[in-house]
Amino acid sequence: MRRNLYRLSAILLAALILAVVGTPASASPANLDGFTGEIPCPTDPNIRWNKELVLIHIGVQYSNISATSTFFASDGRVVENTLDQPVSATFTAAQTRTTSVSVSMGTAVQLTEKLRNTVDTRIEISRSTAIGINATVNVPPRTRTTGLYGIHGYVINYDALKILRLGKKCYTNGLVPQPATTNAPTFVEGWQFSSVPV
Repeated sequence: MRRNLYRLSAILLAALILAVVGTPASASPANLDGFTGEIPCPTDPNIRWNKELVLIHIGVQYSNISATSTFFASDGRVVENTLDQPVSATFTAAQTRTTSVSVSMGTAVQLTEKLRNTVDTRIEISRSTAIGINATVNVPPRTRTTGLYGIHGYVINYDALKILRLGKKCYTNGLVPQPATTNAPTFVEGWQFSSVPV
């Protein structure tokens, strides 16, 4: 990758020199090492432009974000009451689970910032559930109660597009953004209970 960027830097520098001394109007930087599709430079403030070499900045744009609310359970317990009167049951979280934002392109930090701005301000880049958290509930007669402890969050679908910026011009290495999916935890965690007759 580094060797390719050095070669690309040399190509771009030569193209700029030609632009200064005179070159046909139709001329454009050669190949750009795979970045061949010129696009309008995005104005998304969440893009982090990383300087690879002189004149070259690489960034990733996240778009078309959709979020499905979900609950990431880390522990659970079931209490069945076969009596004709309610009983009290205490549930204790004894296991932990870590849920994190992950990416195959760009950085989890950048995507998390984007999700906080567009989905939920409570989203965190990573969160592990606590242990030892108790909850006491009344289980109705002839009822099975299930308690789940975990984190409220989202399943995120999004598109990622890698962009090369050269001055005021931008190029992509593929005009079709790459679809991806990740989990996104919030800092909201606790017990959820549901009951069914037995």
